[in-house]
Amino acid sequence: MAIAAPAIVLGAEALADAIAATATALAAAIGIAKTKEAIDKTFTDQAPSPVQSCPMAASFVNDPQAKAEHDEYKARANETPPPDLDECERLRWLLQREQDVVDSMTAWDQKWLPGRHTQAVEQRQRAVDKLKDQIKQKCGD
Repeated sequence: MAIAAPAIVLGAEALADAIAATATALAAAIGIAKTKEAIDKTFTDQAPSPVQSCPMAASFVNDPQAKAEHDEYKARANETPPPDLDECERLRWLLQREQDVVDSMTAWDQKWLPGRHTQAVEQRQRAVDKLKDQIKQKCGD
């Protein structure tokens, strides 16, 4: 038995109906007894959430502003120090970059998805602490 998939489906409700119909047809084709009500219960007509319904939902936010803020702190995290800095200036520059990234990631988490970057923030905070120690030892600050 061939199951025809819809060519284009617009809207969350239409998509849920198409998935339910396909699942019902597939269940019938392979001999699984599923009622339309049981399948419909799986899908809701609610508006889609900014957090996608998928296995990676705990780590993905579908919002243009969240992406822009994410890209901004990623760009800052990937910046390299200017080549003409002496050792102490370079350490201070790195310290400021790491602190900026910690602050940006923390703000992103608070605004969009609490706890998403907990491990990364902790790792970068350790780098901040280490840089502070290096500055204190090498630069006397």
